[in-house]
Amino acid sequence: MRQRKKPYKKPTIIRSTNGDWHVQYYYEPPDAPGTWKLFKRRAGINYIKGRDEKEKAAQELRLDVEEWLRAGNGPYDSDYNVKTQIVQQLEQVEVKKVASRRWTITKAIDEFRKHVKKQGLADRTKQTYDNYLYNLEGYIKDNQLEGLIASEIDEYKIIEFLDLESDNLDWSARTYNNYLEFYGTFFNRCQKLERVERRKIVYDFDISDIDLKNTTPQKNKAYTPRLVKEIKSTTSKLGYKNLLEYMEWIYLSLMRPEEIRSLSFRDIDESARQIRIIGKTGDRIIPISDQLLKLIKKRSSKMKHFNDFVFGKAGDVSADRMGGDYFREQFKEIRKDLKLDERYGLYSFKHTSVIAMIKAGFKDNEIRVLSGHKTQAAFEAYKRDLVIDNSHVMKGSTIDF
Repeated sequence: MRQRKKPYKKPTIIRSTNGDWHVQYYYEPPDAPGTWKLFKRRAGINYIKGRDEKEKAAQELRLDVEEWLRAGNGPYDSDYNVKTQIVQQLEQVEVKKVASRRWTITKAIDEFRKHVKKQGLADRTKQTYDNYLYNLEGYIKDNQLEGLIASEIDEYKIIEFLDLESDNLDWSARTYNNYLEFYGTFFNRCQKLERVERRKIVYDFDISDIDLKNTTPQKNKAYTPRLVKEIKSTTSKLGYKNLLEYMEWIYLSLMRPEEIRSLSFRDIDESARQIRIIGKTGDRIIPISDQLLKLIKKRSSKMKHFNDFVFGKAGDVSADRMGGDYFREQFKEIRKDLKLDERYGLYSFKHTSVIAMIKAGFKDNEIRVLSGHKTQAAFEAYKRDLVIDNSHVMKGSTIDF
């Protein structure tokens, strides 16, 4: 005999970074079968200050809600519905009151900047601090995180941000470490500044047990031709068509992920066969090869407006900007499937392409036009990082993805 479908989905704990922890579940409305409505329960867990105690209370609440649902109860029971609405409204008011008394990350940044101005620091130091904060502000704005409570942001949230920025902006390990150490200083200072208003405030951020990255280059290891073939095959099987074209774009243009994310069709001049971008090393022009032109035409067939992003929302051609970690999350599946370590990433396709061009006989200055390296010395250091053996150059006129 077929078992009757449950009218609810299993409850889960939501640990919101704005302090509003709750247990949520979905329930099928009696008058709209086949659809689901979201319900939340808090039961006072946000009044608990200690993180461990709060976690324990949240787990107990989840079990209580699950047992309640299993017993045949539901949010559409008339007596329950009225009581729940009253309790939820009171809890939401209290959560807003608590949050309003604590600094958001936006306010913390503003207060830190005010503090820096009073310290009489050198202009170069202040500019460096501002650059660190500018990157964080961009991430906050892109992900609509302005309401995050600063004291509840832990080191793992910042590491998640730094990993994304590092991939998008092609940071060295030293740059990554500098950013991480700065945010340690930033949150430590914000805690001291906020304690002027709330003596007992304690910030969650602590990098004392976090290992810094090895400054010996390890990331973005180049792919072998066989591995490229395996990656393309796996990507196709998973149905990630946009990701496949994104990897091809990196390979053919040598553009950085952040540069591609900002690229719109207005920046592409097909008649002059060039792309103009403002990247990490400033304003530069990227020549369009036959292979890249073919890819551009494929993407532009979906364009609705000249200002559309080439790789926009959800990786498709769109008027909306793509999230910085969209393709990165998809590529994690491929890396896991092929058992690749973290040295292999999307940006590895740039390194793979540089090696292919060197072996095909392209000159360093020709490759530098694409790679964005301003000086030969910088490019030589880049080649050393790639560990290229150029003693047996294979001459050729083109490279294919």
